Amino acid sequence: VFAHSRSASGTGEEFATIQVYPAANVLIVQASRPRFTASPDQARFNIGVTSGRVRIYVTPAEPGGQQFTVTTPHGAAQLAPGSYSIQVQGDQTQVVTRAGKAIVTANGTQTTVVTGTT
Repeated sequence: VFAHSRSASGTGEEFATIQVYPAANVLIVQASRPRFTASPDQARFNIGVTSGRVRIYVTPAEPGGQQFTVTTPHGAAQLAPGSYSIQVQGDQTQVVTRAGKAIVTANGTQTTVVTGTT
């Protein structure tokens, strides 16, 4: 399953692509973007993953900026443009950064995950 969200610029570029693997439980928590490109507000996208695996490709930033967040039972990951794999299994969440940077917050601690790390 792939989910696409068109950019505000109307050029047909995608904001993100999400591949949901079998048995994954995913909820779209928030999907919003400014109506006008001159708006100072950022595009915001937040998905919740309660179990299973997803792959996410976040495209380069919208003109006004963007915020892509993945929440899990164990914390949250803020994703910069790049490619990621997130897996929730049992009592843990694994964030793999194939390209880009993820800022992961769990148990009051913030960690940065960069390309090639988990």
